[in-house]
Amino acid sequence: MSCSSRPMGRYPARRSRTTLTSRRLKTPAARTTLPLHGHVVLWACVVGGLVAALTSAVEVYRAEAWLDLWPFVLLVIGAEFLGVRIYETGRDRISFSFAGASAMLAVTAMPIGAPLVAFAGSVVHDLLARRRDRARMLFNLSNPSLATGGAVAAYLMLRPAASGFGVMHLVAALGAAVAFYALNSGSISLMVSMSSRRSLAVVLRESGWSAPINIFLGLTGAFLGGAHEILGVIGTMIFVVPVLIMRLTLDFYARRSQKAIATLQALNGQLEAEISQRQRFEETLEHQALHDPLTDFPNRSFLRAKMDELVTEAGDTEPRLALLLLDLDRFKEINDTFGHQCGDQLLQEVGQRLRDCLRVGDTIARLGGDEFGVLLPGADVESATRAARTILNALQQPLLLEGQELEVAASIGIALSPVHGSDPDALLRRADVAMYVAKRGHTRLAVYDPEHDHHSPAHLQLVGELRRAIVNDGLILHYQPKVSFRTGNVIGTEALVRWVHPQRGIVPPDEFIPLAENTGLIRALGRWVINEALRQSRAWQDADLFLPVSVNLSTRDLLDAQLPDLVARLLDRWNVAPAA
Repeated sequence: MSCSSRPMGRYPARRSRTTLTSRRLKTPAARTTLPLHGHVVLWACVVGGLVAALTSAVEVYRAEAWLDLWPFVLLVIGAEFLGVRIYETGRDRISFSFAGASAMLAVTAMPIGAPLVAFAGSVVHDLLARRRDRARMLFNLSNPSLATGGAVAAYLMLRPAASGFGVMHLVAALGAAVAFYALNSGSISLMVSMSSRRSLAVVLRESGWSAPINIFLGLTGAFLGGAHEILGVIGTMIFVVPVLIMRLTLDFYARRSQKAIATLQALNGQLEAEISQRQRFEETLEHQALHDPLTDFPNRSFLRAKMDELVTEAGDTEPRLALLLLDLDRFKEINDTFGHQCGDQLLQEVGQRLRDCLRVGDTIARLGGDEFGVLLPGADVESATRAARTILNALQQPLLLEGQELEVAASIGIALSPVHGSDPDALLRRADVAMYVAKRGHTRLAVYDPEHDHHSPAHLQLVGELRRAIVNDGLILHYQPKVSFRTGNVIGTEALVRWVHPQRGIVPPDEFIPLAENTGLIRALGRWVINEALRQSRAWQDADLFLPVSVNLSTRDLLDAQLPDLVARLLDRWNVAPAA
């Protein structure tokens, strides 16, 4: 019987988590390759084991001792079935086997047949293990025969010439047991070391704890093999029965330990599943925090973090990148006319077109509303301008929404690093300035020019706040009555737009109206005023109050060829007659 962290005489399939072939094969644990010198050691063991087994077979044949050999063969085969696996995990395995003790019994009782007996046990072991790896199978077939042959050689050299079984016979048996263990475990450890690329000393240290037990059990087998005639049946049973009782006891506790290990593994699996679920949940939250829910593009926070990352990677050198800020024209008109669902579809389609015409390494972000940001790492002014024109050309293709073809226009502002700054906030602000320059000049795109940046940071902030106020209905209309001098009656109203800022209070019209005209927001403002005035007119008519409402429009609105169609659609939407 033997106790080891691997079966006696066998190269472990899981302990090393490797394979023994030059081909890369999948195993439950890992995929490794045996080096060239490992193959040399492997085939040396195979040849040595086969030579020992064949030599043993020839000697048995010459001595015509086949009938004497069969009891030992049956004993070692039975020992293979009586092995006890204490526990096994993906990396470690501890088991008790009678195969080593049985082979050592044959070493002292029938030395010429011992290697052949060990070979027979190896064949049975590999059949039970159903190995398919040819190299591992050959090693596990030959290694026990080689170790047993070494044990026989040690025993024959140390055994005294005198008959019987004395102290020197016991010393010879001990030498045979040590030789068997050294050859068997040494060759296995060497193969594990080479296949797993671990130090041989580490492998020996991990399995060395079983050496005293294995040597002791091997010595027991050798003692019984050499002294069974002197001990007789009763004396032999005195040694055999405790071993069998120990085997049954080990089997009992091994089953209990295996159940406990299975329970712990199940609990560990549940814990890993919970950890994985929590990690997925945290990843989902992180994704939601850094991405736009409508388009699944990165948001403003992600874009800023990406620019910071590029600056950090650049180190002492200035990072070269371009930031494109894109704003859709007439998006609010489309939203008001066709509804927010169509507006969302429009944004998704625009996002897809942006993705199709940009490089893999470029970053596209939705900054809010109808604004998109595009980060182009390594771009200069020429490549950034080309990318912007590619985007504008892609957006020129008509979109089909609600059965109608819509043309989408956009304005793009370009800021470059390090020319216009390396700070994310500065680049965003300057790209925003360039974008409004493009809107004002109807040039579709513009590169940031300091000459056009006459606005203070507070002024630029006011531009963004006005823009959000228009989009989010943050404005109000005051209705100034029109009174007839002849009759003194109210004959109509004039809608006057006012902006009640949440922090600044009422912003005077002479401050935000020029701001809207200079930044390209005047048309969006005009559309908002028309829509709100018609909504109020509809409410008055529903209350049986019929008052004409007039609105003030910018000259840019009057130059818009699409203004009549817009007014007609809004009149139809609110069911208000043009004469009202």
